[in-house]
Amino acid sequence: MTDALCWKCGTAINGPLRSLQRSDRCTHCDADLYCCRMCRHYAPQLQRRCAEDKADPPRDADRANFCDWFDPKPSAYTGTGNDQVDAARQALEDLFRK
Repeated sequence: MTDALCWKCGTAINGPLRSLQRSDRCTHCDADLYCCRMCRHYAPQLQRRCAEDKADPPRDADRANFCDWFDPKPSAYTGTGNDQVDAARQALEDLFRK
């Protein structure tokens, strides 16, 4: 049963999303899954980057943590993770190659 996609690469996460453990990683890109980027409280537009007032602000939103407020978000994948970085890098390489 597929409940969600990896926040980084979009690979399907098999099994119940609620059963994610801190040590769980994506089978394709090896990204941590029990992390802020995979949580419904993650809000990069906020200064704290977390919409849950009681939670500690994340140090690194991409890394696994021990947050008690973690609530997995099935729609965490936006398709903009590495795609934007890769596109920007390619644009710079193209610019300086000329």
